[in-house]
Amino acid sequence: MKFTAIRKIKFLLAAVFVFGLSAQLLAEEIMIGEPWRLIEGPPAPQLRYPVLEEVVLTGNNPLEFSWRIAEMRIDHFEFRLYKGYNMYAANLIYKEKPAANASSLKVKSELFENDQVYTWSLLGVDLEGRKSEKSFNSFRLVKE
Repeated sequence: MKFTAIRKIKFLLAAVFVFGLSAQLLAEEIMIGEPWRLIEGPPAPQLRYPVLEEVVLTGNNPLEFSWRIAEMRIDHFEFRLYKGYNMYAANLIYKEKPAANASSLKVKSELFENDQVYTWSLLGVDLEGRKSEKSFNSFRLVKE
């Protein structure tokens, strides 16, 4: 009877040790790494320009869209430009997949019409294929 009680105690001590070690490693991963990586995709990109209500496009110059790169493990971005406020497939006029190190993208002025509203969206895709939430902004374009 003593033998089985000792085995039970050893088993419990081993289980506590393994659980404690696992918990410590998990806590270190959360503190060192990005905690969102355990449950969800990367954070949404931060849009820089255009984020105003009105954008003036001069001559045949392209319109440059720019954003901040916050996550270093991004594989690529997904950029989409829509005519109007609604981000429906029928309104999509341009799309591209900028590289992970890109922080801007130029779109030719021929795609834009004077005094029209456009919406652009951007999301990041990490190395594991998980997508961030979309960041988006609408603006009215004026050609000069």
